[in-house]
Amino acid sequence: FKASRTPVRDAIAKLINDGLVEKIPGSSAFVKGFSWEELREIFSIRQVLEAYATGLSAMFIPDATIQELDHIYDQMVVHQKANNFEEYTILDLKFHSTIIQFCGNERLIKLINSLNDQPKLTKLHQDLYNKGKITKSLEGHRGLIDALKSHDAYTACKIMVGAGQNIFGEFGRDYINRIFYNMEE
Repeated sequence: FKASRTPVRDAIAKLINDGLVEKIPGSSAFVKGFSWEELREIFSIRQVLEAYATGLSAMFIPDATIQELDHIYDQMVVHQKANNFEEYTILDLKFHSTIIQFCGNERLIKLINSLNDQPKLTKLHQDLYNKGKITKSLEGHRGLIDALKSHDAYTACKIMVGAGQNIFGEFGRDYINRIFYNMEE
C-alpha cells in the first residue's frame, strides 16, 4: 500500500516520545521493552487512575448499569464455581471497563485503556485466581457493586486501590518478566 513518509515519521516520533519505541542513532526504530521499574510504575499509575475513575463513576452511574454489573457478577460466580478462570477474567475486565465508562472524563478513559495490555493482564489475573485469589476478588466486586448502588465514591475508590495492590504483592519480578517478555519458566 502507498503511504506518505511524513505521517509515518510523525507516528514513529510520537511512539518514541511516548516511550514505546526506541530509535538507535544510525539504525531503525525498535519496539522498546519495559524494565521492572517501568512495569511497576505503569501498574501504579493505572491503579490510581482506575480508582479515581471508579470514584467519579460512583457519582454518575445509572441504576441500569448497576443491574448490568450485578448480572456480570452473577456470571463471575458461575465461572468461579466451575474453576473457569479464563471466562472469569474476561468478565472481570468487562466489569471494570463498564464502570469507568461513567466517569465523565473521556481523556481519563483513554489514558486507562492505553495502559492496559489486555492479553498480559488477562494472564496475570488468571494466575492470581488460580492461586486462590478468586474468592477475595468476588468479595471486592460485591463490595464495589454495593458502593456504586449507594453512590459512595470514597468506598468504591478504596476497594479499587485495595484490589490493585494484589498484583505486585503476589508475584515477583521474575514472574512478571516471564509474562511480559514471554520467557520460559
